[in-house]
Order: sequence, then C-alpha cells, then structure tokens
Amino acid sequence: DRIIAHPTTITGSIGVFGLIPTFEKAAAEIGVHGDGVGNLPLSGGVDPLRGINEPAQRVLDAVVRHTYDRFINLAAKGRDLAPEAVDEIAQGRVWLGAKAVELGLADELGGLAEALDAAAALAELDTEDYGVKTYSLDLQVPESAATMTAIITGEKTRGGVLSVSGEVERGDCATALGLSPAQRSAVADGPDAKADLPPDAAPASARRPNAGAVPQPKNLETLLERAERAGFATGVVTTTNLTHATPAAAYAHSADRAWENDALMPEEAAAAGCRDIARQLVEFDIGDGMDVMLGGGRAHFFGADRQDPEYPDQSGQRTDGRDLVAEWLRGGEGRAYAWRLDQLAALDGGAKQVLGLFEPSHMQFEADRSQADEPSLAAMTEFAIRRLQRGGRGFLLIVEGGRIDHAHHFGNAYRALTDVLALDAAVARAEAMTDPDNTLILVTADHSHTLTLAGYPRRGNPILGKVETAPGQMATDQLGRPYTTLGYVNGPGWREQLPDLTEVDTEAPNYMQAAAYPLEVETHGGEDVAAYAKGLNAEALDGVIEQNLLHDLMFQALFGRLPPRSPP
Repeated sequence: DRIIAHPTTITGSIGVFGLIPTFEKAAAEIGVHGDGVGNLPLSGGVDPLRGINEPAQRVLDAVVRHTYDRFINLAAKGRDLAPEAVDEIAQGRVWLGAKAVELGLADELGGLAEALDAAAALAELDTEDYGVKTYSLDLQVPESAATMTAIITGEKTRGGVLSVSGEVERGDCATALGLSPAQRSAVADGPDAKADLPPDAAPASARRPNAGAVPQPKNLETLLERAERAGFATGVVTTTNLTHATPAAAYAHSADRAWENDALMPEEAAAAGCRDIARQLVEFDIGDGMDVMLGGGRAHFFGADRQDPEYPDQSGQRTDGRDLVAEWLRGGEGRAYAWRLDQLAALDGGAKQVLGLFEPSHMQFEADRSQADEPSLAAMTEFAIRRLQRGGRGFLLIVEGGRIDHAHHFGNAYRALTDVLALDAAVARAEAMTDPDNTLILVTADHSHTLTLAGYPRRGNPILGKVETAPGQMATDQLGRPYTTLGYVNGPGWREQLPDLTEVDTEAPNYMQAAAYPLEVETHGGEDVAAYAKGLNAEALDGVIEQNLLHDLMFQALFGRLPPRSPP
C-alpha cells in the first residue's frame, strides 16, 4: 500500500539468474569422461560430467525469463506503472532512496517512525496514543526503585529492590547475593559458622580460601555500568540523597532501597555480605569510576561521631566508624569533594572526578533553596556536562528532579510545581550545551502521582488558585464554597470537615491541597507517564511502550545497536 524508503535504502532489482554446476572440464583433466544414450531432447540434458545440452539450456533460459517477467508485472501492478517502465529501471540495477522516490519505486523518504505512522493510518489506528507503562513485576502502582531499575537495566523487577532480578524479594539479601542453601544456613547459624561462606560474601574476619560454592548474584547490569566498561564518562545528579532509589539504581545492587547506610541494614543482611548503598557508591570500580556525583545525603557517608559541617546539631548516621568520603578521595588521583556551592564553583580543571554532597539528607526544595549555599539543579547539570564533555569520550548523565516527588507526597503542589520549573531549567541548560546530532536527551517520569486537575477553570486561571469560570466569578461546590483546581486523591491534605476557602490563600507556598482519602503521605499513581526525546535516536520513541524499553532507546544512542536480550 505504501513504501517508505530511508535516504540510504538500496531499492531496485537484483536481477534473476539460474545456476547449475557441471564439472566436465575438471573431470576431463583427470581422465574422467561421461557418455550415454537418450531418445528425447532433454534426455541427459543436465549431466555433471557432460554439461548442459542446448534444449535444456533453452528450458532454463525460459524459467529465468518467466521469473523476471513475473517480477516485472508484480512490481508494475504494485506501483501502478507500465511493465515497460519497470523493465527500463530494473534490469539488475539498484537506486538510493531519493532516486527510488523519483522513479516511483517508493512513495516517500522516511524511517521506521514514518513507516509505523503510515501503517497505523492505513489500519485506522489511533496514532495519538502514547505513554510509558510503569507497573513493576509485583505492583500495579509502582515505586521508584523498581521503575528506575526498569529504565536503567532494561528489565522489570519487584518493588523496593535496586537493579536485581525479579527473583529477589524486598529484604532478601541471601537471594540477591546468590547464596546456596548451605551458605544461607551458615549465615543463620551465626558468627561461628561464617567460615562456611564463600570468600567474597563473608566478613573479612571470617573468610577462608575456597569456602563453599561461588555465589551467583542476581544483579542486573545497568546502563551506567555498561557505559563505564565501554570507556564513556558517567555522572549522576539529583536533588535527593545520592543514595535514594532513583539515582542508586544506576550504580548499586540491593535487596532493599532503604539500606542507604549500614545503620539501616538488618544484622543478618550485613552478616551475609550485603553492602549498604553509600558504600557501593564509593566502592564503585567499574571502568575508571563515575566522574560526577552531585546531590544530597551527607549523613549516609559519615559516622555518628562526625558533626555535620553545615548543621552543628546534626551528625553522620553510620555505625561502622567509616568516613566514606575520605575513603573515596584516597581511592584515586584527581578526586575532589564539595559540600557547598562556592566549593563546587572553585574546583579547577585538575579535578578529574567530583563528589558533591550538599545536605545531610535531601537537598532543599527549589522554593526554599539558599542560592548562596546550595547549587540549583540547572547549575549541577551544567557543571556535570562540562566535566563529562572533557576528553571527548562521550558520556551518560542521569539527572533527577527528585524533590518533585517528595512535594507531592507531602500534598504540596506549590513546591512540586516549583521543582518542575527547576527541572525544566536543567533540561534547557542541557539542550543549550549539547548537539542533537550526537546527543540524546530523554525526559520522563518514573511514575505518576495522584494530583488531579479539575473543575472547569477558565483559561489563564492561576493553577494554584480557586476555580474561576470568569474573572472574579468563583465556582462553588454544592455547599456554596469555592474549591481549587488542584487536589490529590489521597494524602495528608484530607480533612474530616473541608474548610471554607473563601479567605484562604491557596497559592501560598505552604498550602496543602485537599485530599479525598486520609494518608500520612500521598501515594504514587499508576497511569502511563509521558516521555519526551530530542536528538540522536529520538525518533525511536513512539507510541505506548513498556518502561524497560526506554533503556533500549538510550542503549542504541550510546552504542549504535540494540542491546542483547536474554531468551524468554
């Protein structure tokens, strides 16, 4: 019905030929000859030792000609051309896509996306449907560990685990490590039995050579790990803890997203050999290690005896006495650490790898951020891109506006939307600093929230305001009270008795939108989310897709091919 050719497509006829091997000359060289008697023209017409006689040759020529004529007529019928016209441009010749369109062999130039659109139109399918399906293996409404695992590894998994397979249930360290039943028993039996653990699972004090079978961890390789192995520069930027679920899925493998430091891990998990997420970050040794890591979460890297440099009343949370930042700095040349904006800005070109931890916990919401002390998401993105572009190796950068999610959980649309604007500024900064011919920018959410937009407000009505049907004319509910455009299905904004909002400033930063069901924190939503792409391989993003296929889009942009797939 329609042929779409890429500009480099080779289109045309390769010709038709027949081939029957005979060996009469080779046989004669060694004194072998054939002979026979026949009473029909085709008797012995094809003989490997005597060749092909003239009647047989005429039959073969007729078969080839019939095949070619059939090809010409089918092509002529399909392209609405005269057979003579097709014969003139065929005859074993081929044409590039643009010339094929000119000759009528193709209808238009384009790629896979244009072909899919044309097929959808011919099938009368709705081509406006698009979105990313976010469910995980066990949750219809997902959480961030599983969703980011899908995006960064190409595999869906269970809720609450980081970049490990669906075999691992949340909190199951032994399965995540791939321990055998005997090794699990050794862990359960306590310190005296730990010598039965394999060398890389038991604590150093209990290791012995050749102890037990080698474990087979259930780790899923992440795109960041693949990029490091291939020599790309890599980075992670977030406004949450660097050890929080979304950024952690890029570099860590954990049976529980909550294990951000050793104090948050069960004793049996630590005994089995599972490592906390902060430790995995500083011990990341694939390739030459991550080049830029910027976010919050200082407390997960320092011991309880270490006073926070910014907040004297706070300290680290680790119980193992380790200073992970100091260990990371000693682990390689040219490494630098910053915990304030001015320190980050002062770093010179000599710093090859940078770790920035700008808050003990998550970074401030954009609405509350101290512009003198804490970098914006856009500033961190710019810093990271400048660093990663050095050397011309190509790079993979993960940027998360993670506090959008937290503000929604708190039922506070003001801070959520303000952080959306901060993410928008970071995307704009990335667009300005990169070339779409060699860089893919992919923007998506790993899940949705229960925020609703309703009430028939007029165009131009303040999004945080009360519903107006016309300037100065407020819509009211059945009790005569005004209501807001924005609300949540559940969360802390529930009230047993809804207040009269007539005199309430619903656009104030601390206003909490109403919620239909009372929950301490608002939940995620389960509907499809949007994804936007620009630049290299962006045309491959189309239609409704599974979330794990976003990984393939990025993989193809990095490596120029689709990733290998495990058999089903």
